[in-house]
Parts: sequence; structure tokens; C-alpha cells
Amino acid sequence: MSTNAPLKKIKFTRREKRGSWILLFLLLVLILFPKFFKNNSEPIQVVLKEEEIKVKEEFERKQTNKRTNKKFRYSEDKKSNSRPLPTEPFDPDTMTITSWQNLGLSERQSEVLVSYRNRLGGFYNINQLYDAYVLDSIRVDEWKPFLVFNKKKPVEKKLEINSATREEFMELKGIGEKLSERIITYREKLGGFVSVEQIAEVYGVSAETFEKIRPKLRVDANLIQKLNLNELDVKTLAQHPYISYSLAKLIVNYREQHGPFQKVEDLLNSKGIEPNDVKKIEAYVIFAPGS
Repeated sequence: MSTNAPLKKIKFTRREKRGSWILLFLLLVLILFPKFFKNNSEPIQVVLKEEEIKVKEEFERKQTNKRTNKKFRYSEDKKSNSRPLPTEPFDPDTMTITSWQNLGLSERQSEVLVSYRNRLGGFYNINQLYDAYVLDSIRVDEWKPFLVFNKKKPVEKKLEINSATREEFMELKGIGEKLSERIITYREKLGGFVSVEQIAEVYGVSAETFEKIRPKLRVDANLIQKLNLNELDVKTLAQHPYISYSLAKLIVNYREQHGPFQKVEDLLNSKGIEPNDVKKIEAYVIFAPGS
């Protein structure tokens, strides 16, 4: 038997060949990747626009203020132990620019603080000093035992809605010329308002607007004009916003059948007149003898 038999060729399937090429490609990638990464990993330099730089600086400043839990401070405020303290109680309303400087404020700080006080109309409490941006909270805390507030906050003057003019109504936020005229027209039809809530009944006055102006209103119910139920005819009674034509007829019919009204209970005894109707008109009627 011959020992020099020819070697058999190794044959690869198509799938095996494809796998070999893929393996070879991955090896090349692993060898070349570090070099590729090194050449392409330089940091990207971002050039900020002028507006972006300002925004960035403002953000950093606010973050610094939050971390220190202090408001904006002038340079001379940084060392509280070097600042002069009051020796006796003082009223911030009587302090002059020089007086504030004697307490360690700069001339500029003192001028701004006096101007701030004048805009407020005076200091009423310590919170207004905390709100002054030229003062840091530490300084106000140091003054706290010495502060005296003698000025009382003035009571806000409320608008009396039964005597107010169109121009006065227009001074209220959310009330323009048309709404002002509607309010006055409605007031005249009613004979006057008996409560502030009736302003909300005026067409065009939204619930939101009414809630905003409500604390600024007051009413003098003594100024209303009343209807004499023993004297007026159906047509005149029906002109009142709270009295429908059918209600006016019931009132007049009762009066003709039973005589003049003596009291509110007479209305309740009248057939067809609802208690709610009586409740609405009660403040607007009187029972004087007819002419």
C-alpha cells in the first residue's frame, strides 16, 4: 500500500466562509479602533454668543445666592462682625441718609433705602426691610431688637357703590367704561344696592372680576329708593329687576281684593307669590298708605 496518498482538500461551506470574513473584519476593527478613537476624541470647543454668556453668568449668580441663602449684598456687608450695631431703639421711618450711613450702610445704599421707604409710604413692619434688596437678612436680624415701627398702615378706602360715579367705578381693575355704565344703569333700576354681591348680577361682570374688586367695595343700604306697594300700578312695579310682570299683577290683585298691605307677611299670604320672591324684594318695598 502506498504511503504517499494525496491529502484531501478541506472544503468550507458558504456559511463557514461568510463567518470567517466577518470574524476577520471584527479583528481589524479591534486593532484599528484605539487609533481611530484617539484621533477623533478631541473636546469640542463651544463658542457662546454674548446673550448666552449673560444668561449663563446670571444663572451662576442666582445659584450662588441660593447656596448662601442671602440676598444681593454690597461688598461692605460681607463681614457682619465689622459693622456698627445700633446702641438704642430707632424708627426706620425717621432715619435720614446720614443716619443709615452711621449704621454702616454706604451712601448709595442709604439713598436707595430712603427712596424705597418713600415709595412705600413708610415702613409698617420688619418684612418690608427684609424685602429691601440693598439689605441682607443678616443685617436686618442684627437690627431686629432695636427696630420700632410707629407708623400704622392706612386703611384702604372702599368705594361706596350707591353713590359712586362712573369715573370712580372705572378706577377698579377690570371695570371699563361700558361696565361702569351698566352698573349705574342697573343700580338705578333697582333703586340702589342693598349688598355688594349685587354687583355680580350686572351683565359683563365676570366672577373673576367681581372677586378681585369685592374687597374694595362697600354699600350704604340707607341710600336705596323703595317702592310703595300700596300705591304703584302693575306697569311701574314690573320695571323693577326683581319684580316680573306676573308678580306685579299678583301684588296689585291682592291689594285690590284685601286692601292695603300692612306688613311683609301679607305678601307671603298672597296666593301665587313665592317666598323667594318676597325675600328678594323685601328690602325694596314699603307699605305706606296709598295716596
